This record gives sequence, C-alpha cells and structure tokens, in this order.
Amino acid sequence: MSITQTQADPTPRVMDDYEWTEIDFTALVTDTGGTVTVKRARKIVAAILIPKATAGPSAPTAAVGAATGLTGTYQYKVTFVNAAGETIGGATSNSVTVANQKINLSSIPLGPAGTTARNIYRTKAGGGDGSSFFFQSQIADNTTTTLTGDATADASLGSPVPNIFAEPTVTWPISAPFGNTLTLGWTPQGAVGAASLLVLFVPAA
Repeated sequence: MSITQTQADPTPRVMDDYEWTEIDFTALVTDTGGTVTVKRARKIVAAILIPKATAGPSAPTAAVGAATGLTGTYQYKVTFVNAAGETIGGATSNSVTVANQKINLSSIPLGPAGTTARNIYRTKAGGGDGSSFFFQSQIADNTTTTLTGDATADASLGSPVPNIFAEPTVTWPISAPFGNTLTLGWTPQGAVGAASLLVLFVPAA
C-alpha cells in the first residue's frame, strides 16, 4: 500500500528553533508494506516513524473437559496472526482446575480483517496470570471459536507468547535535508497497528 498526504503546514508544535507535527496513518493497520509520502509547504528536515501496537485479543473461556488428560490449574491466552506477523498475547482466560482431565475452550476471539490464524498459549500446571504462557496449538482460520480436548503435556508446549511488538523496517531517503517531500518505505515485522509520523520542518519566517 502506498499513502500520500499533501496539505498546507498545520498548526505546529514548536521544538527549539524548529516546528513539528504528527501525522496519523490509520490506513497502515492492515498494511504489509509500501511507501509513505508526505508533502509540506516548508522544508522538511527530519522525520520519525512510530508504530502503534494493535490491542491484544480478548480472553477465551476455559472449562473442564472429558477424562484422561491434565492435572493442575491452567490459564490461556490467544494471539492473532496475519501476513505481517503475530500480535502480543491477549487477555488471560479464567483459571480452570482439572484432575486427569482435558480442557475445552470456548469464546475464542476472532481477529480483525486480514487475520489468517489464531495461536493458543497456555500456562504450565499451577501457572497464573503473570506466569509464562507457552504455545499449545494454532487454529488455522478466523472462524472457529472453540477448542476441544487440550491434553498437551507441559513438557510438549512450545515457545513463549509474544509480549513485545516487533519494530517495522523503515527505509529512509538517503539525501538530507529532504526538501518539501519525504518518501519512505514501510515493511512491518510484526502485527503492528497504525503508525504516526513525526515530521520536523523549518519554521515560518
């Protein structure tokens, strides 16, 4: 996706001898790469792109399932997966205590447009909110809202749930000052949300 924004210099904020403004690119929410072009009436001297993380998913509901499985107290988190990557872990489910039983999940949240899968993460026995959550399975669609019969042994759980959004890769212009037009490349490295571009430009005479 390519975005071009052209406007007269807005009412700026003053920083030392320069003025700056913030531009919100909400269209980058589901973007998987492209360019951002900013045009200003006055010369642009610097710019900073700031990613804004997408909120994590809501919590699923955990319940006791059929016999033969896990023993202990467990909780769950969900992440959304799209073409750009994976969100951080969402809200924590309720605690469920089982005695050689499986665990069922319901109300697994659906992701926004562009979501291709949801990853399920679980604590090890005895873990509560604040404990580490580890990969249990992937639901490879954005329609299923239940998971039946989790009996995955603690030792078989996978990687920890992501808790930090990856920074996007930004390709900046080589020459500086930029003049009146700034074009930069944008490649997300995780499921980031909208981005703000801070643009510093020469003040009015």
